[in-house]
Amino acid sequence: MIKIAICDDDKNFSMTLEDIIEKASLELSFNFYISCYTQGESLLEDLEVNKHIDLLFLDNNLLTTTGVIVGNKIREHLKNYRLAIVFVSNNVCKDIEIFNAKPFGYLMKPIQYKQFMQIIKQYLYSINYDNRKYFTYKHKGKEEKLDCNDIIMFSSKNRKIIINTSNGCVEFYGKINTVEKQLDDKNYIRVHQSHIVNLKYITDSKYDQIQMANGIGVNVSQKYRANVKDKLYKYKKRSKCK
Repeated sequence: MIKIAICDDDKNFSMTLEDIIEKASLELSFNFYISCYTQGESLLEDLEVNKHIDLLFLDNNLLTTTGVIVGNKIREHLKNYRLAIVFVSNNVCKDIEIFNAKPFGYLMKPIQYKQFMQIIKQYLYSINYDNRKYFTYKHKGKEEKLDCNDIIMFSSKNRKIIINTSNGCVEFYGKINTVEKQLDDKNYIRVHQSHIVNLKYITDSKYDQIQMANGIGVNVSQKYRANVKDKLYKYKKRSKCK
């Protein structure tokens, strides 16, 4: 499920955009969860407590602030570089600060369905949604699966594996070495005897510790440091080339 947020003080516009998203959901056979905000401040408050949003449609002309200011706070203050931001406006933005917010796209009001579909298809392509991989595990005798794009990290504790995801945590009995062998994905890396992390959710890194998007700090064991540094460098290089 893709979690979409709309931040616009014009409630009529938000309702119209919701209708467009629901129409796209039917056409693409995707489930979109939509949340709406009328103030940039309330959006930032939710993001600060790690509310998960994948794609944000952000009005650049809010009553109490601008979308550019909100976007820059998301990147610079919250260190959230995963959230895709699409700016929405009645006119062309001439503020060069908009580039600091690293926008995914820009839409002019009134939004046309064709323009919206171009953006949503580009977004789905960028996250490789059609070719997504799943991690499978057994819980209470039943096989479960999780989209690998949503998994932030795996941790081992007391014979249990704890999976931190963008939607919360799940647990099952298992071994971290078994998990590592199952993960045929270059976006995951072992950083500690008890931890495997998803490279795309690392927001900050030092030689002996990394910070994850969910606010958890993870120690990097000495035996893994060289490999972590190398894989993180290669991952960032791949991301820039996309």
